[in-house]
Amino acid sequence: MTISSRIKGASLIETVIAITIITICSLVATLLYSKIVQQAPPLQKYESSSEINKLMEAKNYKPFKKEYEGYSIEGRIPQKFKDEDRLGYFEFVITSEKDTFIVPVLNFRAIDEH
Repeated sequence: MTISSRIKGASLIETVIAITIITICSLVATLLYSKIVQQAPPLQKYESSSEINKLMEAKNYKPFKKEYEGYSIEGRIPQKFKDEDRLGYFEFVITSEKDTFIVPVLNFRAIDEH
């Protein structure tokens, strides 16, 4: 009486197909992950927004330029509105390595009626 036991295994073709499927899935996942990471806004955007909120609360609208780590904020009065009496126009220009964007501010000035 001989006992014959045979161990079943995967053939070479099945193994290659499985590795190919796993490789394609990991490639797609890596591409999707890299696109998501690139679309995330940088931390500097949130830091600069917070700093602008602090500057707006102070309500000191005089031209200035401040340098921060990775970005700078410049406060200025636009040239076309410098002589305006009733309205106060001011803008914050945030400049980083990649982007430059402007945050406009409009405030009313008190008028002396004397």
